[in-house]
This record gives sequence, structure tokens and C-alpha cells, in this order.
Amino acid sequence: MNADTNRPLVKKILTRNGYYLYDARSNRILRVTSEMYDLLDNLDPSAENETVAGANFAEKDENDSISRLKSLFEQGMFQSGPVEQRLKYPISQPEVERELSNGPEMITLEMTDACNMRCDYCSFSGGYEYERKHGNRKLSIDTAKATIDFYINARKNSENLNVGFYGGEPLLNFEVIQEVCEYLKSKVKAQSNDKKIISFSITTNGTLLDDRKLSWLMDNDFAITVSFDGPSQIHNTHRSFPSGKGTFDVVLERLQRIHRLDAKYYNKRVLVNVVLCPCADLMDVKRFFESTPHLFGNKLHLSAILDGNPTYFSKHLPYADRERDMETLHQEYISFLVEGKGLTKKFWNSFVRQVFESDYLRLRKRIILDGCTSKINQLNSCFPGQRKIFVDLDGTLHVCEKMTRFFPIGDVWNGYDMKRVEKLFNDFAAMMNSSICRNCWGVRLCSHCFTDGKDGRFDDSFQNAVCPINLEWHEKIITSSCEILERNPSAFEYMKDMVIG
Repeated sequence: MNADTNRPLVKKILTRNGYYLYDARSNRILRVTSEMYDLLDNLDPSAENETVAGANFAEKDENDSISRLKSLFEQGMFQSGPVEQRLKYPISQPEVERELSNGPEMITLEMTDACNMRCDYCSFSGGYEYERKHGNRKLSIDTAKATIDFYINARKNSENLNVGFYGGEPLLNFEVIQEVCEYLKSKVKAQSNDKKIISFSITTNGTLLDDRKLSWLMDNDFAITVSFDGPSQIHNTHRSFPSGKGTFDVVLERLQRIHRLDAKYYNKRVLVNVVLCPCADLMDVKRFFESTPHLFGNKLHLSAILDGNPTYFSKHLPYADRERDMETLHQEYISFLVEGKGLTKKFWNSFVRQVFESDYLRLRKRIILDGCTSKINQLNSCFPGQRKIFVDLDGTLHVCEKMTRFFPIGDVWNGYDMKRVEKLFNDFAAMMNSSICRNCWGVRLCSHCFTDGKDGRFDDSFQNAVCPINLEWHEKIITSSCEILERNPSAFEYMKDMVIG
């Protein structure tokens, strides 16, 4: 992060063959001359003469570089930090009501807090201070129906209804899932609204996907996300039954069964969630998933283990070559793009694409301004309650399933609590509008969101613990992106129709 508030809010990027400046205010990456690159830190744009570090330059190329830098400065770029405003706040209750006027795009129901497995990295394992623990409660049909009533009413002006089921292990409450779906379809039919498009999804550990349940889920066109971490020695280390027996064989057989029953359905509606544990050998994971492309090609959603469980991380240290292997995988992804293989089947099914693509996609799809502004007013995360809502066993509304239960924003009987949403947003915005954040060159690329809150409040401890790591990664992605384009200007064309999920 920038410590000197008198320096431009710019990151200098040096590649093997070029010089670049990333400007935080405009979100632009500009290729510049070596002179512009070298002179930026010492240019005094307010000086009447073309002055750098108090000396006049006679050489034409340096004078030209100064003039070009000054011209860009006059357009608003390269101004000294910090930005005046990171987020617009405080917002008022009427503004919240406008943001939430169409209800949440998706609603996810917590079907149970019970689980038939005991994964050692699970957020509900008891190792996380602010998370709930495994229990034996199930969502009642009355609360489930109230949830659907709230959702239909909130989405009365929208054509799409998206309902997800979560746990614990949601299939432990399968009969209520069935009732919820039938209730929703009957309510929509009673309204004679043929334009409503209903989508169902479920996240499951896969062990309970017997023929009866699977047949019903497929008949109702469910999107199914199955948790599966790769080869048996890795998966079974972390994902086991209470007895300690690993679940690899069971889950793999369930995935194979879905594919045998309907390969077209599998390709369209099944995803595999992979937790990349620190001790997992990345090359073993890559070999396993790429050895079975019909099951795992273009199917992987990769996630990391939540911070905050010291016991887990002390038991599972990163293996010695992890950083080297990650760099090797990154270079493989880069090679695919440089060689123009972005549309090949091999690339599409590759493990490396599924590891690195999302970071490059976010960079390519960033909002780029023609001019510059000192008031960014850009929220990189979703507005609370707008994109999705998570409903717990008590019918309480939460921003999403990844947040702790210390930030409720309403309930299914009374709807949104606009005052709570207003406070949640303003508390988060106050943290993100700190002088450190506003003076950070990565302010527009920042991915921090409301899930940073743990115990009902937001604190800025992440600025020293997490931000330096994130900024280093952003710099690496920008640098690599520039180098890729130097070698193949059309390398990222395959992303043109993609959207950020």
C-alpha cells in the first residue's frame, strides 16, 4: 500500500519488454516509454517549467515524456493520493429500499445444521470462534413455506426465481426439500404467471445421493454441486465419516453414477467444489482431475480454507514445494494463452484454467473510465441482500451462507430489516473508507466484502495481515497479463462473452 500520500496513486509495472502504469483512479493500464516510467515519481505537474527533481532536461525524449505525463495528469490521471471517497456513505434507509426493491436474486435455505460427515476443515467443525457447530436441527416446513412466501412477494416484479438448498448436509432433510419445491411451483401456478423461470440448486457432500434422491433431483433439473477434493489420499485426509473412514470411494461412485444415467445432464448441471488444502500436493490434484476429463473437465470450483482455525493449520502445514508448484501451474496457464490455445478442448478441461482464470477474468472485465474521478463509489462486493439471501433454521435472513450469524438483516415473516441493512452497509463502508484504503493503489481491485465481519463489527486488522498478500498477487496478475498480451495480443479473446460469476 502507498505510504507516501504525496506520490501518485499508481502502480508501476515492469515486464521483460515493456513499461506500464496502472492508474487507480481510472482503472487503466497504460503502456509508456522507459523515460515516462522513470520520471513519474519525480515529476512536479504543478511546475511552470518541465521540471523533474529540480533539474531542467534538454534531451528531446525526456522533454517529450514529461509533456506526455503532464497531459495525462491534466486528464486526471496520476494525481497524488488518497482518493477522496472509496464508497458513498452514509447511505439512508430510502436508498437501501431502492437497492432492495426487487428482492434477492437468489435465496438459499439452511435445511439442517446436522451432517453425516466430519470434515476437519469445515467451518462448523467447532474450530472457528464465531461459527455455529454441528447440531441435529432441521428446517421446519412452516418456516420453509414462509421463506417461499417472502421470496415470491419480494420478487413479484422479477421473472427469475432461484432457490438453493444448503446445510449441514441438506439431503438429511430431503422430504422438506421436496415439499418446498412443490409449494413454490404451486404458488407460481396459482398466480397464473407463466413467465416465471424457476431454478433449483443444492450443495451436497454427495454421500447420500442414492437412486431415489438423484432421480428426483434430475427430474426437477437441479444444479448439483458436490464437494470432492481430488485423489483419495488427499480427499480422505480431510473428508470423512464420524468413524474416521474416508468418503472418496462413495463420492466418486455417486458422480460416476450421475454421468452414466445422463451425461448431458451431468455436463450441464453438475459442478465439483474442490477445497485446496495447504498440505495437498497440487501436482497430484492436477493429475487426478485431468485424468478423468469427462467427470472433471470444466467442472471445478476451487476454494480455500477459511482463516481462523489455528488447530487445523498447525496440523496441516503447506508441503515444501507448494509455492514452486503453484508457479509451475501458473506458467502452464500462461503458456496456453501465449500459444493461442484458449479455445482448445485441452485448455478448457485443464486444471490450470480452473485455478487461475477467475483472477484474469476479473482484471479483463474491470470497469475502465475514460476520465478520472477522486470519488470512486465502487462496491466490488454485492449489496447486502440484493444478490442473494441465506435463510437459517429460525427463518432469519443473512447476506449469504459465508457470513457469520452476527449480522442478521431481517426474517421471513417481516422481510428485510432496512435499518439493519443500512447499518451493515455503513459500518462496512466506514472501514473501507479508511485513509489506508483510500491511499492504496489496489483500491479498485480490492475483493474484500461483508464476510470480513466476524462478531457483529468490522475491524481493519486485515489491512496488515491480508492486504499486502493480495496486492502482491494483483501486481503479479497485471504483470503477467501485460506480458501475455505482448506475446499474443488476442490471447484473452476467448473471455469476451464470459461474465463474472
